[in-house]
Amino acid sequence: SDSVLTQKHSAHFVDGYSGLFTECNLPKPGFFALTFLSHLKNNILWQNEYCVMTSGNDGSYSILMVNHVPLNNYYRQHPNEHILPRQAYSVYEVPANLHIHLHLDALENGTYKAVSYRLNREYGSIFDMWQRMNHREEDIWGDIEYFQQIVQPQRQYSHWEITDQQSEIKMELLPYETVLIELKRTT
Repeated sequence: SDSVLTQKHSAHFVDGYSGLFTECNLPKPGFFALTFLSHLKNNILWQNEYCVMTSGNDGSYSILMVNHVPLNNYYRQHPNEHILPRQAYSVYEVPANLHIHLHLDALENGTYKAVSYRLNREYGSIFDMWQRMNHREEDIWGDIEYFQQIVQPQRQYSHWEITDQQSEIKMELLPYETVLIELKRTT
């Protein structure tokens, strides 16, 4: 969305150029993504191009997964071309869901509190909310506090029972989605 909103003549409330916040101080998805990164622990257990798992010295774990959609070749060759807000996602390759199946082993047995955070076009994206509102900026300008509360990643809580030092995660990530799972041992 930043490519759409950094044009000289852009005056939309979601402007913030390449920053982490909009002109009206609402967090953009990049802010939440960096926040997710800050939740990773100090020991990397494994990683690949879609996922990284870390552990802390306290027996906690963090798993970060991303379904990145790269820019398409046309936009890479014409980066200064003007793109209208309704066409913002046309600069990317054709998106697809990403199916992730992780087999976690060498975990400490016990009960874990699991908190998962999902950042995608539905949760945590002020630009996509603005699009769903048909670009009605006056509604957002009139109630900034409300939008600061609702434009957040989705958060879900559960408990995992780890036995035999292993577990599995099967997850489908939407295009452009980032998921953070934090596991903290409770017993």
